Amino acid sequence: MKLKNILFSFLLILFFSGNILSHQKSQSYTSWKGEVVGTDFEVSVSSKISKAVLFNQLQNNGYRVNELENYFKNKISSEDCFSQNLLIRGEGDFVKYLDKFICSVEQPRFRFNLFFDLNLSHLDFSSQEKAGQLFPDFIVSSDKRQLSFLMRIKELSLIYHS
Repeated sequence: MKLKNILFSFLLILFFSGNILSHQKSQSYTSWKGEVVGTDFEVSVSSKISKAVLFNQLQNNGYRVNELENYFKNKISSEDCFSQNLLIRGEGDFVKYLDKFICSVEQPRFRFNLFFDLNLSHLDFSSQEKAGQLFPDFIVSSDKRQLSFLMRIKELSLIYHS
């Protein structure tokens, strides 16, 4: 009887270990680049996430992979800017989201809702740059998804808004 329980326990562990070992963290990497072009302030956004993680999360949330473009629409948005050129493409093991925003103000605010509806524990590791000058990296989490570019004479930084 004891041997039977041990074998049963071993089979249970073996059966569920595939799911445990296949779990991957939900994280993306985003680059924010701002520059003044004429009278406008342009913000280029580039975000990438693992294809395996994204496709798994999309399927777990009822999306179809062929609806990928629909999923990405309006996930990064702003009342101060309009999206000029949304692009989604595969690059190796990653899916990449690219967009350029044309802003009417020097301190645009953005809502970052990319991937958080698929996984509340998702984290985005973001970098920021203005005219080739790098600024401190930051993390976007489910409780801090409102961002602002604050442009001063010699600096640009992203600040969280709750």
